[in-house]
Amino acid sequence: QIELRLTLAQVYFELQLYKKMEQTARETLRLARAHYGEENLAAADALNLIGRALFYARDMDEAETFTRQAIAMQRKLRGGDSLQEASALEHLGDILRNQHDLLGGDQSKLAEAETACRACLAIRRKRLGNNSDEVAWALKTLNIVLEDEGKPAEAEAVIREALAIHRNNHGEDHPSVGMDYCDL
Repeated sequence: QIELRLTLAQVYFELQLYKKMEQTARETLRLARAHYGEENLAAADALNLIGRALFYARDMDEAETFTRQAIAMQRKLRGGDSLQEASALEHLGDILRNQHDLLGGDQSKLAEAETACRACLAIRRKRLGNNSDEVAWALKTLNIVLEDEGKPAEAEAVIREALAIHRNNHGEDHPSVGMDYCDL
């Protein structure tokens, strides 16, 4: 039931049903803790899903709290450099970048967002190589942070690398090549 609920929460994410995603992930967290104790892999995954749902519900502070808990638990239970940790780090970068925007330009949030995005990218490169779509997505997230930080040369370099990966993996006519790279 726990695994099914984790999958269902992910499906709700794909359908952009973030409130249902949050509710399902919270119930999954409750069940995982009731059956396996406070810290377990299902709980870590549910924490990350709750954080992601809260991000899309625009509750950045609570999203940050759940995501940081997910990262800590992922590291503790899976060891460093898991793909699940990388996903949570990328998500943390998005949260911190949005907090920067909402808080009127707190530069420390952007610096921490860049650190989280670079950590995500490093894990994905280590685990998946340099040419996976997941690496390209991490580069795209890093690009947005670098743009917000006022680092246009670095931002351009990483988005060009992401575009090259997508072109290599999918060809010129794939939507992932065209939609986010119109300016290049």
